[in-house]
Amino acid sequence: MINNRTLYAIKALCELAAMEGFSSTTESIAEAQGIPKKFLPQILADLARIGLLRSTRGYGGGVSLIRKPEKITRVPHSFAVG
Repeated sequence: MINNRTLYAIKALCELAAMEGFSSTTESIAEAQGIPKKFLPQILADLARIGLLRSTRGYGGGVSLIRKPEKITRVPHSFAVG
């Protein structure tokens, strides 16, 4: 069984994979995937820290995948249990 944090991370990654090549905002990911907005910024920051996402500030900014979706095969164990 996986915890909610890991489930939210997987949902966010799936949403970004569907938008390959484009950035998305925290708000739009939360709304599209039913993730509580108060948890998502820290989850996305953690995913960026482990090298799965990039974050861009300012107008037109947001988060996007660093790798192609098919190259992401799992969320690192340290994230899943953290």
